[in-house]
Amino acid sequence: MPTVISYVVSYLFIAIMWINHHYLMSFVGPPTLRLIWINFAHHFMVSFLPFATAWIARTQLASEPVAFYAALFVGVDIAYNVFEREVLARADATRVPDRTRRMARRRSLAVLAIFATATLVAFVAPRGEEWLNKNSHFCFGSFIQ
Repeated sequence: MPTVISYVVSYLFIAIMWINHHYLMSFVGPPTLRLIWINFAHHFMVSFLPFATAWIARTQLASEPVAFYAALFVGVDIAYNVFEREVLARADATRVPDRTRRMARRRSLAVLAIFATATLVAFVAPRGEEWLNKNSHFCFGSFIQ
């Protein structure tokens, strides 16, 4: 069961990021070199998810791999937040009003806090971290609707 749970959580996380990424890119024209490198950094962090997922499955939710998995989500989220901030800085104010930008920042901070908490919880209760990580995805979704 840990294998299935960690796979589903990882897949949902990547799917939500992919949706958000493509949605955000609709607000900017051709990407700048800076945006491309920020995007590469984000994708580099995401590339560690299969490794972390396999490690969790192999060790049946041992604390260290679960803590690494949660910390990886923190790193991926930080990279995504940098990406989101860069896109919103370039986005036309008529398409992305200030209120929406503030809401996106608040959601980003809330999700980051959840992932950071999950990392700390993983050291004492790895199965609790899995629940916390899974349920934090409700904060993601497209940030503008």
